[in-house]
Amino acid sequence: SPAIGKGGTSIEDADGNDIPSPAVDLYGNPRPNPAGSNPDIGAYEHVRSDPRRLVYYVDDTIGNDTNDGLTSETALKSIGEGLNKSSNRDTLELVAGTYNGADNRNLNMQGLTRIIRSVSGPATTIIDCENQGPAFVFNNGESDSVHISGLTIINGSNNNGGAVSISGSDPVFENMIFKDNNSSANGGAVYANNSQSSFTNSVFLDNHASSGAAVYSSGSDVSLNHCTLLENFGDDESGIKNTSGDFILMNSIYWGNDSIAGDVDVFYSNIMGGYDGPGNFNGRPGFTDAENGDLSLLSWSPMIGRGNAANIFVSDILGTSRADSVAPDMGAYENSLDSPSAYSPVTWHVATTGIDTVVYSN
Repeated sequence: SPAIGKGGTSIEDADGNDIPSPAVDLYGNPRPNPAGSNPDIGAYEHVRSDPRRLVYYVDDTIGNDTNDGLTSETALKSIGEGLNKSSNRDTLELVAGTYNGADNRNLNMQGLTRIIRSVSGPATTIIDCENQGPAFVFNNGESDSVHISGLTIINGSNNNGGAVSISGSDPVFENMIFKDNNSSANGGAVYANNSQSSFTNSVFLDNHASSGAAVYSSGSDVSLNHCTLLENFGDDESGIKNTSGDFILMNSIYWGNDSIAGDVDVFYSNIMGGYDGPGNFNGRPGFTDAENGDLSLLSWSPMIGRGNAANIFVSDILGTSRADSVAPDMGAYENSLDSPSAYSPVTWHVATTGIDTVVYSN
């Protein structure tokens, strides 16, 4: 019950006297219970100091929105219904699948705290917005207790923030893939206005906007840590754009995108063309197969062991542990090696009948 722990310890009467809350409930049980906590609202005191938080299961394949969602066997079908049924600080756990339709986009927390996470990670848990809106809208003062993790968001479309639009809120994102999203104005994947938002172990791939193809930030504090950004293009030639506020890019790979525009602090990151800042690098990332979306690192990648251990995150986008005894890798994916192996030369074939296509695979 949301009434648990929401009572007051005292009240002031009309004469200014402080009247304490009753020491026992209707049954004679001590208030508050446990001692030192806030009492409950109503005649009966519960043994808990705060309400038990529930996990709601969502399964696009076998779920049904008439279910209660409290077990995997009685899962809900849509994320939207999960938000409707859940309460503040509850968790939504998404089974692998592709979530589309009106009940799986324009999702709004309405100022409440939720955790939305996947069971099996972003490779198999996808929100397809079908170019009919963003996946998430945060505009009701949501705090940094809101966590979204382990999802891929594709085909988001919006004026500001194709996949995620944030205004006056502070959500946290981990282990995400933002791909093929677009904005007619600002932020092909993410738009942040007057907010504090962080993105860790996340991929931004093939997003487009008028300005800020991957991320557009205004009056916000935004951080990208251990992220990989590839082929994000803006009409104003900005892949990341910050108009005001603090923007930090660290331990990340920024390759084959439009430029970084505005005041952005970049540390221990690989930036195509180079960028001033401690630990920054300009060199081929050594992606496994970028053309087909595999942005993990080949064994010779110079990204291996080049990150900053002071900002280490315990695991990567796949849940693979990051090295704790040596420097971590740059980007969203951690290689099993502590240092890169010798480079294996590649033979490039040139012919008058060939076709020149830029591929940022390595």
